[in-house]
Amino acid sequence: PECRGAGGSCSRGGGGSSGGSVHEAGAATAAAAIAAAAGRLAWVRDASRWSALAEHPLCQELLSALNAHGLLSDQAHLVLSYSGGVDSTAHLLLLLAALRYSTKFGGARKGPRLSCLHLSYPNREEEEVQGEVRWVTWVCQTLGVDLFGYTVRLTRPHGEEEGAGGLTREEYERHTKEIRFRMYRCLLQGAPAGAATAVVLGHHQDDVDENRLDHLQKGHILGDVEGMRQWREIHGGHLLRP
Repeated sequence: PECRGAGGSCSRGGGGSSGGSVHEAGAATAAAAIAAAAGRLAWVRDASRWSALAEHPLCQELLSALNAHGLLSDQAHLVLSYSGGVDSTAHLLLLLAALRYSTKFGGARKGPRLSCLHLSYPNREEEEVQGEVRWVTWVCQTLGVDLFGYTVRLTRPHGEEEGAGGLTREEYERHTKEIRFRMYRCLLQGAPAGAATAVVLGHHQDDVDENRLDHLQKGHILGDVEGMRQWREIHGGHLLRP
């Protein structure tokens, strides 16, 4: 899909993001990380290893959560918000094992479509951003998963001061949240009418606890004290933290 909007640009597949130059240092760092990971991910070519992972309790719990929300049908579409970090990469591997190799809930089937969305933010050195893009592109190509990238052009301000773009921290957080959900909707809009869709996030219990503490620190004693919810409807879509 064509994903366009204020504050950034979108691209699909091999490039990962659009615009900007790739620094040699960033390319070398990414190449080294990919070379190191290639050996550790060699097992992904072994179907028996995937089948064993699919029987892990985490995969079984993941499948139960997807099934509870009708997200295992052939018409369903899942978008994983993929940062390329440890948590989201582990979540991606668990999702693939659960969807492709598990015999639970009726055994082998086509199952839902799975795509990844990676957002790049200009708040770090360019070489680091480009290295991250190369990494997530390599992972998704290795695993055979569609990857969509969006480059956010807004600059995050430091503290409460306005950033280079004239935005306050609160305005920046609001606008980047709007961009994220616009991209989620953009990727999910092609699903058949009536099909179940969801954005899948890789938050775990530590994130939930941190979120609770953050709410308490901000004085949100009522309502938000329980922190993140597993299933939530927001901005016209559904978020799932299985």
